Amino acid sequence: TTLDNNYTSRMKSEVQDIEDLVEEGKSRHRCPYYHVRQMKEEAEIVLLPYNYIFKPDIRELTKLNIANDIIIVDEAHNVPKICEDSLSTKFSTITFAQCYGELEKCRLKIKEQLSQTTLTTQDVPHAELKSLAHAFESFQMKLIAFEKHINSVQLAYTPEGLKSKFLDGQWFYRALADHLEVNKHTVE
Repeated sequence: TTLDNNYTSRMKSEVQDIEDLVEEGKSRHRCPYYHVRQMKEEAEIVLLPYNYIFKPDIRELTKLNIANDIIIVDEAHNVPKICEDSLSTKFSTITFAQCYGELEKCRLKIKEQLSQTTLTTQDVPHAELKSLAHAFESFQMKLIAFEKHINSVQLAYTPEGLKSKFLDGQWFYRALADHLEVNKHTVE
């Protein structure tokens, strides 16, 4: 529409910061985020945070094609750490507790549904709910075993305090396969 063309022309002709984009979006009743994403195809310069460039899954999600582009990185001394972080996973006992808690909520919700129904065990939905509740309970037990395995890793203590332990990817994948039955076949 003419309104959209005027909006696009104005955005192309002026450098706008986030506040300008939000204000323009409000006045036009249009989401500036999606409009700017469309415009990046024609842009000569695009400013992005590191993770949009270095994480392939984000590039794919945002349809960012950087082939044949010149990439200028501000604060380039941070690139190794950013790459390391993007390929690393951190777990804590809090993560396991939250995961276990979410599984428990789901299991209890299913159990509640099962207790409210008058269906027989021959009924397919009832049997599926029972099977699902059992699967949640089984996964909770596997999660506990996985957490115990991770907690068995000896951490080093120094005068400054506890040091993190870095485990290679193979150790982690073996632990996932052994304790949670997660492997390339079960993920696909």
